[in-house]
Amino acid sequence: MRVTLFTLVRHALVFLFLALPGFAWAGGYANLPLSDKTTDLFTVALPKWEVEKEDNLGINGKIKLKDPQGTGRFVTLSWDPGEVPIDQLIPVMTGLGLTQLPSVTTKVMDRNVALLRFINKENTKQLAVSSWYCKKADTTVVLYSFIGTDWDETVALHQRVLSTIRCNTSINSKSIKTVVPKFVPPRGYTKIPVDAGSAYAGPQDTLFLFSNAQPTNQAVKNGKAAQVLFDFLYKVAGLTEIVQEEKPLKSNEREVWPGTAKNSQGRKVHVMGTWWECPEAKVGFVGIYIGEPDPIQSNAMKTLTSAQCP
Repeated sequence: MRVTLFTLVRHALVFLFLALPGFAWAGGYANLPLSDKTTDLFTVALPKWEVEKEDNLGINGKIKLKDPQGTGRFVTLSWDPGEVPIDQLIPVMTGLGLTQLPSVTTKVMDRNVALLRFINKENTKQLAVSSWYCKKADTTVVLYSFIGTDWDETVALHQRVLSTIRCNTSINSKSIKTVVPKFVPPRGYTKIPVDAGSAYAGPQDTLFLFSNAQPTNQAVKNGKAAQVLFDFLYKVAGLTEIVQEEKPLKSNEREVWPGTAKNSQGRKVHVMGTWWECPEAKVGFVGIYIGEPDPIQSNAMKTLTSAQCP
């Protein structure tokens, strides 16, 4: 089994960081002064705003810039390994309560770039998302903006920022070591390749799956937010008809959300997910278990929560 698209978890976490408070439109964003930001994989010019949060984990990361005019406006840039088609971010946004508006296609240098647009249920808060793929670095850069309701200004800002991206052609994201949790699998389990993170397959199609390091996120401590993250990983593993319990259990001092789903063969399987933080490293991890044996009646829950900080 090859598991892909761990980056969906990252983009869910990015969105959960955004908060989206109220705003008042001020305009003029298309002509903002920019300053260069350099990572191992690319260079980009971003607005000269206060850095509200920055997480650079090498293979992935996030920078959130706070509009000095206040009222909740921001620009956030994130990056992840691999090519992530922009359409694959739609379920991330809609799964977190936003409604998709018609997208816009704009020209950035020699590329046609899609700009996704979303709005909340109250029709008061809007979010724009665009992306840029660095082929040689094998990295997808995603730009989020929450600057107001003038879509012409929004498109112009995305055009301007994306046009400044300069991909590093001498390094590839696959050459950067990812940070994964320490985990001792039970007897009979074998480590299998995944795009990021770590996975262990065992008897009866059971699977332990862990994300690579993610920025810490207080919002994940909310049960529903955590369930959204688990749901992404279950779908990555090919599961459907996922039903998760609303109340968590506890194992090794961690909360664990159990549930059921159907695997690719149509058989019912038991699932569970957990999230924990590593304060010293300022990162967190998502872990899930998939298997036909009931994890609550077996040692699987204790095994899942035995994973430790690196």
